[in-house]
Amino acid sequence: KPPRSHYDHVTKSLVLNMDHYCPWMFNCVGYFNYRYFFNFLWFVTVGLGYGAAICFPAFMNLGTPAYRDQVRASGGYQKSLRESLKGIVVRHTMSNPYIPTPDERTPVALGFMMCLCLGAAVMCLGGFHLYLVLTAQTTIEF
Repeated sequence: KPPRSHYDHVTKSLVLNMDHYCPWMFNCVGYFNYRYFFNFLWFVTVGLGYGAAICFPAFMNLGTPAYRDQVRASGGYQKSLRESLKGIVVRHTMSNPYIPTPDERTPVALGFMMCLCLGAAVMCLGGFHLYLVLTAQTTIEF
């Protein structure tokens, strides 16, 4: 058996420089695909950071007086989908396009919080794997 290799009981193969088994890929992350795993972590972190940056201005305007004026101008919060379909289409009444309409409140808040929380979690995992790369270790050896 080569040094730093481990036998994977799920795929029943000997993996060179095995880091961990990934149940979502049904594959082991090892010598030949570790860079793809690390690039995946990097691009997911960048993508979630971009999503949080896109949602940030609208999220910060949710509690402002301009948002309350937007709600008032659109007729308040709709009680049901049927009532919202009866009315006219709510448009952005202010000159600032980052002030969301009442129908956009939940998607903006959910999108920002999900991107921020998942981005932070994946960034921590990526930071840990960056440390492992710089110290030439695997998660099994850590």
